[in-house]
Amino acid sequence: MIQIFNFLLGITTLLVAYSILLISPKFRRNYLKVENDIINTLKSKVHLPDSLYKAIIVIEDKRFYSHLGVDFYSILRAFRNNVIKNRKEGASTLSQQLVRVSTNKREITYSRKITEILLSSIIDNKLTKKQVLTSYCWLYQFEKSLGIESLCQIENYTLNNLTHNESCQIAARFKYPSLRESNYSKYLKRVRTIEIKTTPNNWYNSLLLIFLSENPRIHSIGQYFLLI
Repeated sequence: MIQIFNFLLGITTLLVAYSILLISPKFRRNYLKVENDIINTLKSKVHLPDSLYKAIIVIEDKRFYSHLGVDFYSILRAFRNNVIKNRKEGASTLSQQLVRVSTNKREITYSRKITEILLSSIIDNKLTKKQVLTSYCWLYQFEKSLGIESLCQIENYTLNNLTHNESCQIAARFKYPSLRESNYSKYLKRVRTIEIKTTPNNWYNSLLLIFLSENPRIHSIGQYFLLI
């Protein structure tokens, strides 16, 4: 039901987004900015290991392969928790986070969020899932570095030969781009959570790693319902 709900709202959002793209110069400028940033990142020949992709997905966007750029179910859940339970919770997909790091617009307004959702729908439609992940990794601003390659150089990771633990450490940095004494214990807890979720003998994650090593845009019913 979650997948059907996300799919129906995702298709509707995509149609609206393309319509606005045709009639709104401002929206089109925002889109072209994101598109240009993505094109530049995809020129890189540096290979990102599948273990890193996997670690980012399981902690940032577990329904990454089953939504169309926006996880509407997570948005409703976050709204309920934020309003009713007074518990701050995010619901942005990796596609939305890619748009955010490209536009660098983070103000808390309805117009900004709606624009982000619409742009994410188009971007997710035009790119493969792996391209979305790759662009996000290259554009993310860490404390002292822009992009994953620069982070690895500064912190002495070998990007094309990351261990399982190192991939989990880097994936956790997307929530904690700067490490301080005040957040270090939370960072370590997040690393451990990712390690548990990406344990190789977990059948769910083993299948996910296989899917990542294949064509990233697999449309089989089996994959669509795998990432619940």
